[in-house]
Formats: sequence, structure tokens, C-alpha cells
Amino acid sequence: MICSGSCSRWGELGYAWHEQGQKLHKRTSFEDFIDSTQALQDGGCAKPERTVAYGNSAGGLLVASAVSMAPDCYAGVIADSPFVDPLTTLLDPSSPLTVSEWEEWGNPLENQKVFEYIRSYSPCENLPSQGKQEGKGGGEAVQEWRFPSVLAIVAKQDARVSYRESLKWVSLLQEIGADAVVNIIENGSHGGGSGKYRRWEKFAMQTAWCLDIIGCSN
Repeated sequence: MICSGSCSRWGELGYAWHEQGQKLHKRTSFEDFIDSTQALQDGGCAKPERTVAYGNSAGGLLVASAVSMAPDCYAGVIADSPFVDPLTTLLDPSSPLTVSEWEEWGNPLENQKVFEYIRSYSPCENLPSQGKQEGKGGGEAVQEWRFPSVLAIVAKQDARVSYRESLKWVSLLQEIGADAVVNIIENGSHGGGSGKYRRWEKFAMQTAWCLDIIGCSN
């Protein structure tokens, strides 16, 4: 499993390094994650059909964008409380964390360039397409289409990232035929359900789903 999360805000290389992945440079975060995945696969440490991406919160946006940009690298993605509809949220200053988050992502209300840039990577705005290839006779031949399986995990009481973002994203994916589901935690917040047993249950569910996706369920 290739993981991403919101651990250290500055990252291990310092604030200057962190700034290189902010605002109008945000796509570099997704590209670095994809490059890291491909490096592991090229080095023989992993195979695409056995690679699952995991990300929490802003890390959920990262992995959701990464699998949209490079779907052939992943068998599945677990997006935990993911920030997958950033454009809608960042356009709403009444949302609890929007104004403070403009420092990280930019303010699409005041800057058209920022608006277009966020829209260029937002998972809800950049759905995968069921591509077609031209046949040798000039006609269209339908290409076999595959998108990584998606498990979104959300909590109804999450005050940081609304569960509605994941419901919207998964609904859009299902409409185009992707294997996408949502696990809704009724009594929990941004970190999931409270208590160690709830966390163990969540981890067990994630692990079982992951093993099934990579073909190790038997």
C-alpha cells in the first residue's frame, strides 16, 4: 500500500520544500506521488495490480487526483475523509476551514488563475473517461476500460471535510461505471470513530478490502 497523509505540515525537508507544493504548484504533490509509485514498481518492489493508494484528508485529495492522472499504476485507492471537492469548498467562505485553507490552496474567489488551477486537479471536476481508440479501418473500437477500485471512508460528524464531498465524488464515479463505494461512519469525526476498538474495526475493514482488490481474499 502506498500511503499519503497530513502528518507534518512542513514535511521533513522544511517549509521551503512545503511551499513548492502549495497553491499554483499543488500538482507537483500529485506528480511526486505518482513518480514514487512508478519508481517502486520499476524497481520490482510492487506491481500495479497489487498497488493500493491510501490517503487521509488532504492526502485523500492527493491519492484521488493521482489515480485519476495515472490509473494504470493502481489497483485501488482508499480515500479516508478525503478533500475531493476542493473547488466547491474553497468557493464557500462560510465553510468552517475555507478561509484558513486559502493559504494552502489559494483563493479561487479572488483569483481566476487559482480557480482554473484548482479545477484542473479537483477529482470531482476531472473524472476518468472511458477512452476509445480508432480501429484500423478508421472506425472506433471500444477500448477495454479500467479504473482503480475506490473505497471512500467518511464520518457524518466530520467538521473538517464534509462527507458530502465523498458522496458526490463516488456518485460521479459510479455514473461512469467505476467500482466505487462509500463507508459511512455514523458516530465519528475527522479521524473516524472514537475508541481503539472502532479504530481496529476500521483498519480491519480497510485491510480486508485491500486484500480483496489485489486478489488475496482467498
